[in-house]
Amino acid sequence: MDNTLDNAFITEAKEKICSAFNLKDKLKYLGHGQEGIVFCNSFYVYKYFYRANLEGVSEDLFKHLTGILQIMERKACSEMFKILFDGGNLFVYYPNKNSSMFRPLPRQAYISLIRDYRSRGIVYSNVRTKNLCVTKSDELFFCDIGKAILPWNHDEFLVMVLALFTIYMLQKNNSFLDNENTFLTRKNLCIDNLIDFLGDLTVKTEYENFLAAI
Repeated sequence: MDNTLDNAFITEAKEKICSAFNLKDKLKYLGHGQEGIVFCNSFYVYKYFYRANLEGVSEDLFKHLTGILQIMERKACSEMFKILFDGGNLFVYYPNKNSSMFRPLPRQAYISLIRDYRSRGIVYSNVRTKNLCVTKSDELFFCDIGKAILPWNHDEFLVMVLALFTIYMLQKNNSFLDNENTFLTRKNLCIDNLIDFLGDLTVKTEYENFLAAI
């Protein structure tokens, strides 16, 4: 399935969520990605993993996300999300924080997000502004819950940190915002490329200070 979903499919996904969670409230369509389609009401955000269902891998993804929750439980951390596996359909849901799409934020918002993931024993492998949301209190969080959340791995953690640092440094740069996939691919994601793009050797010191603050 491509990135365009017709109205019939959106309605079908909405009905699946309403049926699985026995919802009577109206659901608002938030959007979709490669993995799933997302709705919300006043209380929760719901994601239906349509692609896993189409490809017959819902159970594997369910096991993956269950493992992530178990890691956080062992760390005595609060749940980030909950899972429902109903009739072969996989859903995740989490409290609706009335957040907005990504916008430029102070450095501390990025530091807090990184600390939170490290304390939970997990990392996020697909850092993009489209996967970030912001609350009214300037809390930054990853809104796309799925296979991008991985168990702790030091190398993956450093990749996540550098990607978030890159976004922080370029969050007001239109060239970056228009072409961020180019900047954030594993091939191009390195501090030297960021220094070259900005033409500023102090970026390395800034990154070292960023790491020290985590």
